[in-house]
Amino acid sequence: MFLFDTQYQYNFLFRGEMPRKKKEKIVGWKVIVAKAVGIIILYIGRICFGIIEKGKKITERKGNQLVIHQSFVYSMTRIRRGYIARKRRTKMSLFTSSFCGAHSKLTRTIMQQKMKALVSAHRDRDRQKRNFRHLWITRINAVIRENKASYSYSRLINNLYKKQLLLNRKILAQIAILNGNCLYMISNDIIK
Repeated sequence: MFLFDTQYQYNFLFRGEMPRKKKEKIVGWKVIVAKAVGIIILYIGRICFGIIEKGKKITERKGNQLVIHQSFVYSMTRIRRGYIARKRRTKMSLFTSSFCGAHSKLTRTIMQQKMKALVSAHRDRDRQKRNFRHLWITRINAVIRENKASYSYSRLINNLYKKQLLLNRKILAQIAILNGNCLYMISNDIIK
C-alpha cells in the first residue's frame, strides 16, 4: 500500500502528469520488503529542494518509518544472455559470410543485409520466371526466322494451339538450341 503526500504524486503515478511546482520533482515509487528485519520500506518519492543526481540515494527517518529518496533513472535490470545472443549472431553471420567488407563482419550491418537479401530473393523468384520465359521466346523466334523470313514466333504458337500440340516454350527453346532442324520439321508439319 502506498501513501500519497500530495495530489501531485497521485497524478504522476496513475495519470503520468508531471508536477506543477518547479522545485518539486517526482521520482520512482517502489515497495521493498526487508527480509532480515521484516519491515516494509516505502519509497516516498517527493523531493522539494533541488534535483537528485543519477543513482543518488538519500535516506532519513521519520519516527518509525524509513524514508528513501531515489532518482527515477534505472528502468530495468541488466540481462545477461551471452551464449544465446552469440549463437544467434553466429547463425546470422554464416548467412552473410560471402558478403563484402562490413556486410559480413558487423552485427547490425549483417542484420540489415540479411533482411535485404531475403527481400530480394523473394522478389526475384517471380522475376526469374518472367526472365526465363522471355529468353525462351527470344531463342525460338531467332531460330524460326532464320529459315523463313515471313514466319515468326507468334504464328508458330498460334499454329501449335490450332493443332493442339502441347509443347511448352521451354521444350521448344531446348529443341531450337540443340537441333534447329527438328524445330523446322515441327513448324513445317504444323503449317500443312
